[in-house]
Amino acid sequence: MEADRAEQCIRELFRHVLLVEDSILIALDAEVLVTELGAERVSIAASVLEGLRSITNSPPTLAILDVKLEGETSFPIADKLQEMQIPYVFATGYSDKATFPDRHKLAPCMTKPYNQQALRRVIEELRDADRRGTPWLQQTG
Repeated sequence: MEADRAEQCIRELFRHVLLVEDSILIALDAEVLVTELGAERVSIAASVLEGLRSITNSPPTLAILDVKLEGETSFPIADKLQEMQIPYVFATGYSDKATFPDRHKLAPCMTKPYNQQALRRVIEELRDADRRGTPWLQQTG
């Protein structure tokens, strides 16, 4: 029963996944991972501007955000996703959330390189957060 709910959660979240990643190799690997987990559609953005355009043009059901992009961070994208109450997960080569803005410190985070197991773990975090009212999506400013 619990496994069925987890699979349903994954299916719902994976209708349209936005991957924001400035390394094409990592983005392509991540695309394979989310597709293997059942993503119906995957969009890839390599910059904040591309990510914001993608969200505006076709809002995702889940976003996976590399924290450090070429000379910028993905926090503006996370701000927009948070405003739209779209779940997002940070992916970073650094594990120090102390440097994250307060409004994003409760968001799930995976350490790169990540795999299907790590992705499933954050999906469970998202599912549990949804049951509690996703406080990290309800924070503002």
